[in-house]
Amino acid sequence: MSRGSFFKGLIIILLGLILLANNFQILPWSVWYEL
Repeated sequence: MSRGSFFKGLIIILLGLILLANNFQILPWSVWYEL
């Protein structure tokens, strides 16, 4: 597995976790404006 695809997968997983946290109201939606 190349380094580029590893980081791409990591970013996708992180974004998915943030979305899940938003859905369960763990994180406020304002997190997205910080990115």
